[in-house]
Amino acid sequence: MKLELKKLGFIGTFMLSGLFLVSCLNNDDSGSMIQEESGFVVFINVSPDSNDVNFYANGTPVNMPALSYNEYYGYMYQSTGATDYTARTGSSDSDTLNLNIELNRFYSIYSVNTPENLELVAYQDNVPPISNPSKTSLRFIQLSHNAPTMKVGIEDGAENLGIFSFKQASSFMEIDQVTNKKLFLLNAETNDTIFTKNITLEGGTPYSVFSSGIYDSEDEDLDLDVNVIPFQ
Repeated sequence: MKLELKKLGFIGTFMLSGLFLVSCLNNDDSGSMIQEESGFVVFINVSPDSNDVNFYANGTPVNMPALSYNEYYGYMYQSTGATDYTARTGSSDSDTLNLNIELNRFYSIYSVNTPENLELVAYQDNVPPISNPSKTSLRFIQLSHNAPTMKVGIEDGAENLGIFSFKQASSFMEIDQVTNKKLFLLNAETNDTIFTKNITLEGGTPYSVFSSGIYDSEDEDLDLDVNVIPFQ
């Protein structure tokens, strides 16, 4: 079954149904043609302050618009097999990632780090079934390049979701649904709180949750943040 990212507006943070704050990504919603022998890839740009990042597959432009910071595009059909994905800004290649696309499997490719040190990282998005409608499932990825190694938790029930360094990810974890609870990031060495945000994770819905931005940035638009993206 195909997973689709819900479409979110590009406004930094916003109030949804009066219940919780969530960082959001802007999705360009053009479609792609169905292909046989394919997997599915979403491209997400979380390289702070980067603009017009283009993606290439084996040297051929991926049929999608260029992405600026906090924009995503997909899922898109991509041919199966080993594929070299390249991020390019202007006429310069920033990084290349080899990814083996398997039939009917889902992947997310992120551009991360600062524009001058832009990197590509990829994760599988194949979500296991949720056992109960009152449960939710989430995967956490640490994508803030200069944030300290962090502990991640949610108050009142899921206080220890793991410890993460840059580019580390958890597997999908099933927890009780969350309604307007505080997600917190702690410095793993000092135990100081470095970020909090109230979130809601609805029962029966899996989520990709990831940190992004620049830790301790003076620019509010680029500061450390957490994005919560539901799959449907």
